[in-house]
Amino acid sequence: MSRKKSQQRPRCFIFTPETIKLTQEAMHIFAQGLLKLERQDEKTVFARETMQQVKSKLDTLGTSVDVIALTTFDYNEKIVIATAIQIYTVHLLATPLSVQRQRKLQLCQQIKHFALDLMTEPVRTTHD
Repeated sequence: MSRKKSQQRPRCFIFTPETIKLTQEAMHIFAQGLLKLERQDEKTVFARETMQQVKSKLDTLGTSVDVIALTTFDYNEKIVIATAIQIYTVHLLATPLSVQRQRKLQLCQQIKHFALDLMTEPVRTTHD
């Protein structure tokens, strides 16, 4: 018997109104820090441009009237999302314990897994 890997499906994350809002909150905090930087080197400029692209895509998702709106995030945009979520997580951990905080922390974990491509889907094998 030989083992064959099944075709991997493209990984996707479904942004709900709740996760869009949370990611936008995280992006706002990330933007504040990024805009305070005085240096204008190409890495900072690139990060600001990428941040704007992510914010624009999130705004589009948030205002979409379709039941399903599809968008993709490239590698750099996912890194910006992951960084923003990690900063937001630190902010959340500094707030008093509550059910709402716990819910947001769970959502942050899900978004971070998407952004860092850490989806925990097992690799399936088939037997002939």
